[in-house]
Amino acid sequence: MSGNKEDRKWARKHWTTGDPQLFDYVAVQNGYHYDPFSVDEEEVVAAREKRWDRLDRLDAAMTRLKPELRETVKWYYFEGKTYQWIADQHGVAVSTSYKRLNRALEKLKVFIEEDSL
Repeated sequence: MSGNKEDRKWARKHWTTGDPQLFDYVAVQNGYHYDPFSVDEEEVVAAREKRWDRLDRLDAAMTRLKPELRETVKWYYFEGKTYQWIADQHGVAVSTSYKRLNRALEKLKVFIEEDSL
C-alpha cells in the first residue's frame, strides 16, 4: 500500500474492523471511486445484455460439442467435479479427462469465434 507511514498505520489498524471508511480509503489510494448514486442505468442494461449475449453464444457452442466433451465441461465447470470423478464416470484415465477438457475448451473458443463473425 502506498502512502506515508501514518496512512499505512491507520490502514493496518482499521483493516480488520470492517470500517467502511477503510475500503473507501483503499479505493481512493488505488485510483478507484464508486458512487452508487451516479450509476448510469443505460450502461447497466447494456452490460447485462452483453453478458446475456455471451451466455447465449456459449450455450450455442456447447450444443455443437460431442456428448462426452459437453459432459466433461458441464461436470468440471458447472458442477465442480474433479478430473478423477470425471474419469471414473467415463471409464477412462485421469489424463484422458484432462485432455478432453482442454480439447473441449479449444473447440468452444473456435465455435464462439465463428458465431461472433
